[in-house]
Amino acid sequence: MKKSYLIQLMLTVLIGPLGVLYSSTPTALIMIIVSILLSFGGAGGIFFAWLISIFVGMGCVTSHNDKINMEEKKHKELIAAIASGKLNIN
Repeated sequence: MKKSYLIQLMLTVLIGPLGVLYSSTPTALIMIIVSILLSFGGAGGIFFAWLISIFVGMGCVTSHNDKINMEEKKHKELIAAIASGKLNIN
C-alpha cells in the first residue's frame, strides 16, 4: 500500500523525527538519535533536526512508493504474459 505525502508531512511537522516512523522505522530511529545529538546545540539544533526530519520523511515515502510501483508493474507484466499465453504456469 502506498504511503501518503500529506500524512507524512503532517506527522513530521507535528511530532518531528517520530513522524518518520510512518514511512521507515530504521530511518526514524536514526533520525531520533540525530535529533537527540543536535538538541545539545539548543533550540537551533532542535529546529534543524525537525526540519531535516520533514525532508527525510518525504524521501522515505518516495522510496517506499517507488518500490510499490515497481512491484505493481512486475505484477501487471506477469498477468499480461499469462493472459497472452506467452507464459505457461502449468
